[in-house]
Amino acid sequence: MNLYLNPPLFAWMELRYYELTGDASRIERVLPVLVKYHNWIEKNAASVISPWLYYQTPLGSGMDNVPRRGVEKGGWVDFSSQMALAANSISKLAGVVKNGEWYSLFAQKHENIKEAINKYCLHKNGNFLFDVRPDGSLSSTTHAGAFWALLSEVLDAETAKGLVVHLNDTNAFNRPHRIPTLAKYDPDYNPRGHYWLGGVWAPVVFSTVKGLEKYGLFETAYEVAKNHLMNIANIYKNFTPSEDKIAFEERYADGYKTIWECYSAEFPEPGTRWDNTFYGRQDFAGWTATGPIALLIENIIGIDIKASQNKIIWRIHRSDKHGMKNLPFGKEKVSLIISAGKENREIWVDSKSSFNLRRG
Repeated sequence: MNLYLNPPLFAWMELRYYELTGDASRIERVLPVLVKYHNWIEKNAASVISPWLYYQTPLGSGMDNVPRRGVEKGGWVDFSSQMALAANSISKLAGVVKNGEWYSLFAQKHENIKEAINKYCLHKNGNFLFDVRPDGSLSSTTHAGAFWALLSEVLDAETAKGLVVHLNDTNAFNRPHRIPTLAKYDPDYNPRGHYWLGGVWAPVVFSTVKGLEKYGLFETAYEVAKNHLMNIANIYKNFTPSEDKIAFEERYADGYKTIWECYSAEFPEPGTRWDNTFYGRQDFAGWTATGPIALLIENIIGIDIKASQNKIIWRIHRSDKHGMKNLPFGKEKVSLIISAGKENREIWVDSKSSFNLRRG
């Protein structure tokens, strides 16, 4: 069977929706579908290495041209981590609606996938994860799909720290625009992008930032998010492409003030697409807008909404006056503003209902 499965992120999104809104009304309705989908992938995409690792196709993974030489039906570290994320999310959703059977079953599935990833995908020096081939050998390609393991919470603190060393290494993933899909030292790395041979993609940045949060690495998450947003803003404001670098069907001659499908990690410009000739697509709000919207609110301004707990955690990283007005919070809207300064700062809160505001 040729699998063209998009990453199984529905369960994570349902969990995020519940946490952001406090609305549990969808859970009973969607949970059986999420379980059925997870079981289908288990049945049809299990690795030949382990029933708790999973394989994909390049187009199905979304990382179209990441080199995976010889991996085939071995274990794909990003897809396996995404299945762990799905299992963990399903377990938590089941807990909300007090479905003890699915809560326990999917917590155990998460644990099984976690053990398999650490057994088969973790390099012997313990500091990075790789795809695993059917013969058990590790792929030599160092790609950012490994960072999904942070979000799926399958690593202990020490192993997570090893991944962050790579994330902060200027010869690996800490490039002028973070985070490229391949490490700079990888022989297939392309500084112009060439799609997934070094391009910076919003889903990679967003999932990695959210994964860093799982391990309490909020300052690193802030720095990565800030770098990504500053690059997007700089290119939006200052970049004017040569028209011969624009695909024929997108030559709008409109100034090209837009957000792009992907970006170069080395230069203040969009990333080149699959043909390494033209830039990627324009007006790509479908996922690039996760930066100017979600990362801006949650990581730059630092407002972490937990409507399901009637709580907001505010992680204040900046010394300028900042905040949000009319931010949706459950069934209400709240405004949070902090004055400029480094100490003795004032916080203004406007809300019709009481809630727990905590400094992160």
